[in-house]
Amino acid sequence: MIRVETAAPEDIPAIAAMEKALFSHGADEGTLRRLAADPDFVLLTAKDGEALIGYAGARCVLDEAFLYDLAVREDRRRAGTGRLLLRALAARARERSCAWLRLEVRQSNAAARALYESEGFGTDGVRKNYYSAPAEDAVLMTLPL
Repeated sequence: MIRVETAAPEDIPAIAAMEKALFSHGADEGTLRRLAADPDFVLLTAKDGEALIGYAGARCVLDEAFLYDLAVREDRRRAGTGRLLLRALAARARERSCAWLRLEVRQSNAAARALYESEGFGTDGVRKNYYSAPAEDAVLMTLPL
C-alpha cells in the first residue's frame, strides 16, 4: 500500500537521487534540505513500504502555492502515485489557506498535462523557451483550491 507523508530528513538523499535521474537540472541534497527546512515549503514523499517511489513539493506564498516538482519513479508510473501526491499537495495548500495551486509543465509532457487537467487544472498560457536541455516552452496551469 502506498502512503504519502511529509518528507523526513533521511528521505533527502533518495529524493536527490531521483531528481538527478529524472531531470536535467535536478536539485542536489543541499538545495533539497534548505527547501524542506523552509516553513513555506511542503515536501511530500510517496512510499511503498520503505521504498521511495515519488515525491512532490510546493512553496506557499500568500494565497498561492507553486508546484516545485512532482516525480514518480519510471517503473511505478501510471499506477496513481502522481495523483495521490498531487491531491495531498493540494490538501496541504488548502490547509495553509492557499486559493490556487500553480505550475509550469513541459509542453511535450502529455502524461503530466493529462493528469493535471483530470484533477481540475486549467491552462493559463505559455512561457516561451522556459526549459533548457532541451529547450522547450512551458504550459502554465492553475487549480483553484
